[in-house]
Amino acid sequence: MVGYYFQSSLKDALQRNSQRTGKAYIPAKGVLRMYQRLEIPSYSEGFDQLYVVTIDPQTSQFLVREWGDEV
Repeated sequence: MVGYYFQSSLKDALQRNSQRTGKAYIPAKGVLRMYQRLEIPSYSEGFDQLYVVTIDPQTSQFLVREWGDEV
């Protein structure tokens, strides 16, 4: 089983959410509550491979790297 962890800071999540409108917008309280519940995956959950996905600030492209201690 392969897992992808989409790493995001709370600041970035709130900023992206503020650009949403209508039903896509989530109150900041809801974003914060879900962020606090986020569990970082681990190999002990049965993953054969884990990857971390981030967004390159210069290009806005997804960057995918193998799981490491930096998470």
